[in-house]
Amino acid sequence: FTRLLSQEDRVTVIPDYSALGPDLPTGRGTSYARYAFFGIFDGHQGWRCSSVLQHTMHLKLVQHPRFSAAP
Repeated sequence: FTRLLSQEDRVTVIPDYSALGPDLPTGRGTSYARYAFFGIFDGHQGWRCSSVLQHTMHLKLVQHPRFSAAP
């Protein structure tokens, strides 16, 4: 049993994507108000990967070409 000295997990909660404003792609006719994002990222071997995902995963998801077609 190893006791962690720090919390390495990260979480992102976005109940309304439209609140992200200028960070969202435009021109696809997508109304972001109907989308939410909830992510829990496990930092098994450190905080770096989980922290990057915490700050980028939700944006990468909406930038995918098929997002508005098949969310």
